[in-house]
Amino acid sequence: MKFKKRHLFLILLTTVSFVTLTATSSFSWSLLSMFSPKQFTDKDLLKLLNAEGNGTLELLPEMNPDDFFASCENLSILQEQEVRKYLYIYLTTGRPYVIRAIENSKMYLPEMEELFNNNPDIHPDMIYIPLLESAFNPKAVSRTKATGMWQFVASTAAPLGLRKDNYVDERYDVTKSTDAAIRHIRYLHNTLKNWELVIAAYNGGAGHITRSINKSGTSDFWELVNKGAFREETNQYVPRFAALLIIYKNQEMFGLTEELKSDSPAENEYVTFENPVTLSDVAKYGDTDISTLRKLNPELLRNITPPYEKNYTLKIPKESKEKLEQSKEKKLSYIEFNKIIIYKVKKGDNLGSIARKHKTTLNKIAIVNSMSRPYRIKPGQLLYIPI
Repeated sequence: MKFKKRHLFLILLTTVSFVTLTATSSFSWSLLSMFSPKQFTDKDLLKLLNAEGNGTLELLPEMNPDDFFASCENLSILQEQEVRKYLYIYLTTGRPYVIRAIENSKMYLPEMEELFNNNPDIHPDMIYIPLLESAFNPKAVSRTKATGMWQFVASTAAPLGLRKDNYVDERYDVTKSTDAAIRHIRYLHNTLKNWELVIAAYNGGAGHITRSINKSGTSDFWELVNKGAFREETNQYVPRFAALLIIYKNQEMFGLTEELKSDSPAENEYVTFENPVTLSDVAKYGDTDISTLRKLNPELLRNITPPYEKNYTLKIPKESKEKLEQSKEKKLSYIEFNKIIIYKVKKGDNLGSIARKHKTTLNKIAIVNSMSRPYRIKPGQLLYIPI
């Protein structure tokens, strides 16, 4: 009998030697029935949840309580009922989410991997936390206002040095937010010493995890869960992440590659602009479009690079770099200035009078503040004035 590649994998999945099917046939067929359907059913989920009692899991290796990532790699973590549950859910009802997350990751992982490679004390698989947090969407915003690929709330982002103002929100910046996440993860690991607890703390906070450990008298994550020490969302966080990690590392075997877009991620380059520049000009003279530039530079909130920052670097499509290098000295609309001041609009002001008062031009003020005609201002409004 011939099997699709993913079915063959599932049959071999838990056989330690991966050599023969006959010795593990009952276990293998059980796994096949658990994880190969794409449609969710209560019956299949119940079968999966009761796997401990029917010999299905007997050939799994022993879980290593001190190495979460090794347990994900050798699949011994499937001994945990909640991991099996979420693996099944993400392969059925959650399948569109998983496919979207994998496709999003292709654009951003290369630059993220470079940062993780430079920080070898952080387990490299922590790079996949955005699978769960945001589906690798740098513009994700949660119901609690956590923002970006790594889902930082403002109170966490500010101490990590991520800037937020009218022009940028660096929680959306893939490189800067990943660097901040690495530093945050390092703090959590220095505090908790155990990767399962670090992952739980990424959701619940180090304080919640530490208090739960002190109250329960154990630092074993699964024992803490069984004792009801954590909030429900934190209970679910580690098994959900384990399930997504297993799927991500076995995409072909779970049949996901057949459903993924086959396009290779575009190559990108970086160009530094001495003075602020509008995205519309960069798009025009780089022969690209604004939507592409926004996707590559999600931290920008307006149509202009931050007016208070010189030598701002933009990520652009590779094929645009040479065209921009040829154009930027002559054609791009630089906004030259010595400094930026903030002006509070008064009653009776108009843009022309404000420009004259500060010896600048109406056009510069309009560009810096992303204003379009007809220019409307109102008392109390704050304007950035380039001088």
